[in-house]
Amino acid sequence: ELGRGTSTYDGFGLAWAISEHIVNEVKAPCLFATHFHELTSLKGPSGVANFHVQAKIDQASRKLAMLYTLAPGACDQSFGIHCAEFARFPEDVLEMARAKAAELEDFSAEGAAAGAGDVAGALGAGEKRARDEGDATEDAALGAARARQFLADFAALPLPDMPPADAMRRVQQMKRELEADAADSKWLQGVLA
Repeated sequence: ELGRGTSTYDGFGLAWAISEHIVNEVKAPCLFATHFHELTSLKGPSGVANFHVQAKIDQASRKLAMLYTLAPGACDQSFGIHCAEFARFPEDVLEMARAKAAELEDFSAEGAAAGAGDVAGALGAGEKRARDEGDATEDAALGAARARQFLADFAALPLPDMPPADAMRRVQQMKRELEADAADSKWLQGVLA
């Protein structure tokens, strides 16, 4: 499991670098598990394929059933809080975990401002500075992952088989999507400038 036991930034960086090294240099068959959804952008003609273990959530009872089968593609959700429910964590802990997870998943300006306000009040100046530096590192890692995904998507376009007008529309749409994602990434804004 690449990146396990590290900080988020170190773990993501190591997992990405190791994965690329295995694909591009070692060129050996490899199977690994990760909790970094961003690594699914490594899919493509290099021979990388994404699979996930299937699970089902009963919406009425909120119970999780692991199906123990592999399916192609990245997993579309995380089951950490469901596993905490299995372990019978206290309900107030589960509620706080759901709220924090929703806050972290909210990449809107309001969500970021709300989250930053809570953290900034709790941190001293040195800790806040360290967190800001970590945020820049994470921004660069996530921005680079998004840029690589754009390049992989572009490379996968069947341009010779597409009518020129369709190709232009698709590339312009991809560019708009990249620019929209860059609104949340100073690193990506710098690349596109």
